Amino acid sequence: SPDGNWLAVVTHSPDNDIALNVIELDAPDLPPITINAASRGETVSAITFTPDSSALLFVIGGSNTENNSLFSLDLISAAESRLMRGRFGQQLVVSPDGQYVAVPSWRIVNAENQPNYLTLLTLNLTTREPITVFSGAHIADDMVSNLQFVYPLSWRE
Repeated sequence: SPDGNWLAVVTHSPDNDIALNVIELDAPDLPPITINAASRGETVSAITFTPDSSALLFVIGGSNTENNSLFSLDLISAAESRLMRGRFGQQLVVSPDGQYVAVPSWRIVNAENQPNYLTLLTLNLTTREPITVFSGAHIADDMVSNLQFVYPLSWRE
């Protein structure tokens, strides 16, 4: 975490069980906060702390364009809450003020022989309102064209 008090790790058991473990480094004798994937084979595909180290944001569920969800874990209360369902990519970037998260989101095209594509969403963490800030394709007459790639690396104000 930015304040150096928390460590988040993803564990993968021999039975293919996935868990997100958050360890309070100032209290290593306490058991970690553990979030288990709901089904065998699901993944934790992205994790990031908020700038004030009060919460951990993470994507858990399917990967490679499968259904998953964006969650927030309050590090003081250990309460988790689902922020949004979707088909999120493998990167999260939080705004410096901690009010927004940027996340790539797959769009599934149901037309035959047309590729899926990524968009970039920002999600207001208070209101949970998403805004599409980048679309990785143009769709006209069920045809995908002008494919582009998006991957958030950092947030600049």
